[in-house]
Amino acid sequence: MLIVLDTNLLVADPAQRTGPSAILLDYAHRTESRILLSDLVLDELVAHRIRLLEARWHDYVHAAGNVRSFAPDTPAVPPTPDFQSIAQAHLKDVRKRLQVFDRDVLPVTEGQLREALKRAVQHTPPCTKRGEEIRDTIIWLQVLQLVRENRGTTVAFISANTRQFATKDGALLPTLAAEATDGRLVYYTSLDAFAKQHATPIEFITTKWIEERITSDGVYAAAEERLRRLADRVEWRSGFTDVSIEGHSLDLSDFYVYEMEDGSLRVVAYWDGSIEYRTAGGYDYGFNPATGVHEYHDMSESELANVEVAVTTEAVVRDKTIQSWEVVGIDRA
Repeated sequence: MLIVLDTNLLVADPAQRTGPSAILLDYAHRTESRILLSDLVLDELVAHRIRLLEARWHDYVHAAGNVRSFAPDTPAVPPTPDFQSIAQAHLKDVRKRLQVFDRDVLPVTEGQLREALKRAVQHTPPCTKRGEEIRDTIIWLQVLQLVRENRGTTVAFISANTRQFATKDGALLPTLAAEATDGRLVYYTSLDAFAKQHATPIEFITTKWIEERITSDGVYAAAEERLRRLADRVEWRSGFTDVSIEGHSLDLSDFYVYEMEDGSLRVVAYWDGSIEYRTAGGYDYGFNPATGVHEYHDMSESELANVEVAVTTEAVVRDKTIQSWEVVGIDRA
């Protein structure tokens, strides 16, 4: 199998050591499949890493300046690092983990560029009706070329850009599927979808077996801080808030098991529920005529709210015993 990955998958899980990423790497090694990346994806990974480093460096410099305002003897901020070199080193690590060699990098050809521009003008998918998403179109054309050149081999294309590639139910857009009828192409909306497709039914691992070993309260405790931050993001639109979680409910909704090459089992489980949180109200900064100075003041009353959440856990099982487990994903349901 040839497996083509989009940028968003690698950005979402840079380490590729847990969850569906680990399953993908295990599957590729076990089946001697090749993972391929577009030249565009490599460039995007470097650019994303540089932006991330620059943002964190800016935060560091800002924090250091605040510290020096009351501690003048604090050492000065060192020279700005070479973000380009750091990002290139990160890319090298990613390619090493994925076993992406030079032969596995898909070049962008002049023909693909011309075709992508043509599709943008004609609003042909993956390009939108506004002529956007040329980068997605180039990657799609690279996938098509792989399919046509490897007719006896399955090509798996994994991209979370569902708006460009998929229908509402996650299937490849019919117009795109029609272009790949002369080969074997399978589209996945996520690494999780790929891992589920290659899951291994294990008789003794049931919903009850999991719940007896990983309780919903334990999942909440492991995810509490990240759930609070999620609530913070939800409330951000209404101003600065002090969010505290008042209650929660989580239930195991689904799971799948994958047998790794070393004989261990990876159990990926999904917990759906809600968290109830209290906001301490938003704040505004302005002139207070009563005191004659500018100051912060409370803009609203404390109130209760809730948000539906989805928590993903991964457990490592050996000899019918859970060796370890952790929370690997949190999002709004």
